[in-house]
Amino acid sequence: MSTLVFALGIAFSAACIYNVVGDNTAVVADAKKVACGDLGADCNAKMTYMSRTPLGQTFHLTTPKRSVVVSCRRGAILVGGWSCAL
Repeated sequence: MSTLVFALGIAFSAACIYNVVGDNTAVVADAKKVACGDLGADCNAKMTYMSRTPLGQTFHLTTPKRSVVVSCRRGAILVGGWSCAL
C-alpha cells in the first residue's frame, strides 16, 4: 500500500512540474485565438502577462480593440486537453 501511495505522489508531482515547465506553445496560441474572438485573422494579440501554475495558465492579452484575461485549464485537473476561456 505504501508503495502505491509513493508512486501516486511521484506521478502527481511529475504532472505538476510538467504543467508549469512544459512546452505551452499550443496553449498560448489557443489563448490568443480566444482573446481575438471574432476580430478575424488580422488580429494580433500581444501578451502582457503570463502566469503558470500546476492547475492552469492565465494570460493578459491586448488586441487592437480590447484587453482581456484568458484562463486555460486542463480537462481533468492535471491531465487532459487544454481549454481556454475569457
